Amino acid sequence: MDDKYHYSSLNRLVEGLVGGALTQKWWDSPNKAFEDRPPISLMNEQEWIRVRDYLMLHAYGTGGS
Repeated sequence: MDDKYHYSSLNRLVEGLVGGALTQKWWDSPNKAFEDRPPISLMNEQEWIRVRDYLMLHAYGTGGS
């Protein structure tokens, strides 16, 4: 699977969590969960799984730290 597939799949989760209006801002903003890197920067690497796991954790309502 390619990066576009991963982004498209995860983008649906982001939309559900933050709403459509804030989706792109979420992707482009630094995030402490990713060492203050924007999540989009991880999508070109093997690290996309970190973004998936982070989103799934929050989608299930367990939050995390």
